[in-house]
Amino acid sequence: MKFLRDKGSGADLPIAPVSTMTSESTRTGTWRTSRPAFVERIPACKSACPTASDAECWIRLMEQGERSKAFDAATIENPFPAITGRICPHPCTEVCNRVHLGGAVNIKAIERAVADSMGASLPAAQSFFASTGKRIAVVGAGPSGLACAYHLARLGHTVRIVEREREAGGMLRYGIPAFRLPREVLDREIRRLVDMGIELALGKPVPDATHMQSLRQDFDAVYLSIGAHRQKALGLGEQETSGLSTGLEYLKRASDGRNPAAGRRVIVIGGGNTAVDVARTALRFGSEVTLIHAGQREEMDAFDVHLAHACEEGVRLELMTEPVRILTAAGRVSGLVCRRLKPAGGAEVASENATALADEEVDFSADAIIAATGERVDTSIIPSALHMEGTAIRTDRTGRTEWNNVFAGGDFIDEPRMVAHALAAGKRGAMAIDCMLRGVSAEKVLDDMRVERSGPLMMSRYVARRLGSDPVELAMASSSHVDRIVRFRDLNANYFEPSSPSAQPLVAPAERLKERPFAEYEGPLSAEALGSELARCFHCGRCTHCDNCYIYCPDAAISKDDSAYGVDLEHCKGCGVCARECPRAAIEMKDEESEF
Repeated sequence: MKFLRDKGSGADLPIAPVSTMTSESTRTGTWRTSRPAFVERIPACKSACPTASDAECWIRLMEQGERSKAFDAATIENPFPAITGRICPHPCTEVCNRVHLGGAVNIKAIERAVADSMGASLPAAQSFFASTGKRIAVVGAGPSGLACAYHLARLGHTVRIVEREREAGGMLRYGIPAFRLPREVLDREIRRLVDMGIELALGKPVPDATHMQSLRQDFDAVYLSIGAHRQKALGLGEQETSGLSTGLEYLKRASDGRNPAAGRRVIVIGGGNTAVDVARTALRFGSEVTLIHAGQREEMDAFDVHLAHACEEGVRLELMTEPVRILTAAGRVSGLVCRRLKPAGGAEVASENATALADEEVDFSADAIIAATGERVDTSIIPSALHMEGTAIRTDRTGRTEWNNVFAGGDFIDEPRMVAHALAAGKRGAMAIDCMLRGVSAEKVLDDMRVERSGPLMMSRYVARRLGSDPVELAMASSSHVDRIVRFRDLNANYFEPSSPSAQPLVAPAERLKERPFAEYEGPLSAEALGSELARCFHCGRCTHCDNCYIYCPDAAISKDDSAYGVDLEHCKGCGVCARECPRAAIEMKDEESEF
């Protein structure tokens, strides 16, 4: 055997084979039993949003400084990101994969920033299709009706909204206080719909079932979104007593900033968001407010954050306290008799203020009592041919009623009654009406438009199927859409560092009630905090061109250009290193077809 001498050490080394050819000459692709494919999967946050808003997409566009494109991407699914960016509890954050490494992305703050970055005048949304000549009437200008009208207009239809109130917005205007949703923000969103050509017929109530039938005959389709605006009774034998009102009545009177003159001592009964909003509103008019609820705190339907803010501001919370009878003096409310309750199983009473024994009665003095114990629908305008099921009108799963061209949605038929669900119902109504007008089966089509066939509906997919291409170019040219949700276990977490979310600034509780008590108390993120929060997004299921697949491929089988990656199948042996090293699960290994 011949040896080579190492000049440094003087030792003899064995002869080693040396190739004079490149690795390209080795066709390792013949070994392959699977191949990598670049895919675009569904981020977990999108699957949990009732409107299927693609947060990852508009977060990425905001990172790139593409504010207008981010707004366009956000408003394909959700017409009103400025509204949901303020009042939605954002269930998307509960499933955000970032929660496992420091806390969920503050999607709410980013969504608000996307909308507010467009300024005081929002661009009118363009239609995806030419005018169809079809006319649709929408009854009710609440969130569901407004959303349905918006999507119908983008699908090429002519829309007229009929609203009994003098201003549009429904519960957005008359049920949510201005300190949570500024009226200039709501007005800006509604002006955008008018700029799209949607007709708003305000102060035009549909008085009875006969007029409802006329709408059906005069229009190609009708969408009913009359909302739930009647408060449920307390069941305490209440009569015409001065100082007794319902939560929705109170909020409506207070919506223009005028004091409903409830009195110095106000009792609010209820445990939902309306009750909390009433309590906080009365507090801002200078009243001492006690919020009474018959259950424990965790049994209250109100959003935790708003309940916490109410307590910070000075609302007194009385839990496990059940109203028994109303006290009156000279025809006016003077107080409320309640019974203390004890939780089942003998647990400690949850109320911070409760000291009485179970079943012992306690009196509360009051100048006014406001009952916010749930809402119901006014069905007086519904024709007898359309049957009710409990408090909801009978519909199929597309929202179609027993009249083929009449659909319904929002609080009228859906629970839970949350703005995001109302927006989703409006989208469903628009898709179903569009299908009906085109003579196709809405049930079959809508099933194909859902995340994993059972989740929220995607207007982007609906439009893409009709156009034959993606309306906002969400995907890379080399990627294919995979209808599968990305979970944390699918990610390569080694490439991410733990970090905490940026909290939105709040006006101090004492300051909220001073000079401008109805001004918005939750502020936007600073530019620095917004940039930090954008960077926290994992971009689950989406390629960010990190080059890991290109760098780590042992056969140099991954190629790249400015927009996409490619795979040289002659040299890819299907080892799967690229898929394992992809931080975001944007590559999957697919089995090769076998002859055997």
